[in-house]
Amino acid sequence: MNKKTMTFISWFSGGGLADIGAKAAGFDIVAANEIDQDIASVYQDNHGDHMRVGDVLDQQPKHYPDCDLFHASPVCTNASIANANGEESPIDIATAKKTAEFIRIKKPRFVTIENVSGYRAFQSFKIIMSALDDLGYFYDVSILNAADFGVPQTRRRLFVRAVRGGFVPPLPQPVRWTGWLEAVHDLIDEFPSSQFAPWQLARLPIDAPVSLLINGSGNTNFGDAVPGLGVRMSSDPSHTTITAFCGGRFPRAFLLGQQKFGEDLQITHHNAPAKTITANRNMRNIRAFVMSGGQAQNFNQRAVDGSTTKAVIRYQDKPIFTIVADMPRQPARAWLDNGKVVKITPRGLARFQSVPDTYALPQNDSLACKIIGNGVPSLLYKVIAKAFIEFYGEQQ
Repeated sequence: MNKKTMTFISWFSGGGLADIGAKAAGFDIVAANEIDQDIASVYQDNHGDHMRVGDVLDQQPKHYPDCDLFHASPVCTNASIANANGEESPIDIATAKKTAEFIRIKKPRFVTIENVSGYRAFQSFKIIMSALDDLGYFYDVSILNAADFGVPQTRRRLFVRAVRGGFVPPLPQPVRWTGWLEAVHDLIDEFPSSQFAPWQLARLPIDAPVSLLINGSGNTNFGDAVPGLGVRMSSDPSHTTITAFCGGRFPRAFLLGQQKFGEDLQITHHNAPAKTITANRNMRNIRAFVMSGGQAQNFNQRAVDGSTTKAVIRYQDKPIFTIVADMPRQPARAWLDNGKVVKITPRGLARFQSVPDTYALPQNDSLACKIIGNGVPSLLYKVIAKAFIEFYGEQQ
């Protein structure tokens, strides 16, 4: 006898990154909802016409088909660690109530909820959990690190996994972390060249070597910005660079992250997962030496004046730090062992979210980065969804 294919519905679907994972795990996607028309169009290009465009508050759960697995990532930016003074808003409560309404009316066999870790302290979270309790769901609430499941990014998020009237299946043991350079190594030649600003170089730690693509400018005064930092010109005429050096180990490549003004810089080396990709990357691009952005003029002034703000370094065996959503909109940059500084394309960012290359990104880089930044890592969600099928698949 043929087994029935399990079905999947997502709300707050974005570009459907979680849906990629659900489909890869074996679920049939039957419905989705997204309020942003441009994002919904990208979803439709990749997943089909089952998308229902509009405010989730206007959706009627009774008009949706039944499903085995329901996933929701309610918008709740106020719970982010980037918003230290964030307070729960009426829209947070309303979207939580609507999510709970879907669960109460449709009673899906499995439910997953994803959000930032701070969401657990909100009344919105309690509203959803109350619905699960009332309907007899067993559930697991965890902070999952995407890097533990093969995603080349240390993205830590709150996940609720719930089963109506049954035990929650275990997830597989953590796997070896995948380095960001490993994830995009075949794309490196496609990344356009870039360069560091003097104020960025001035804020590097003393033991961090860096090559600067100077595009023939001949400017070699960057070493003056950091006491004890030496510079040397490249002897290769085909590679117009200067190299800043201070001894210590010389990593093949590393990323420097974007932080708020006045906070420590953050560096991740080539075999560590990339930082969390967030939606605020629209209007700019992450760059692989990816260095802190911010108010460039102020950063430059602080560095020249002897600011003690330093980069926090994680070497090759450590993951990159999490990037929060409200960081300043200054570009980050990446340094490679051939002396190049490059700009990571949206396709590279998608790799950091474990989005397959078959996913058609929009030509608008701002929109592409927003979709990538707001999404659930596809590989992580595949692991979560597959656990339901493997644990309960024989009980169809």
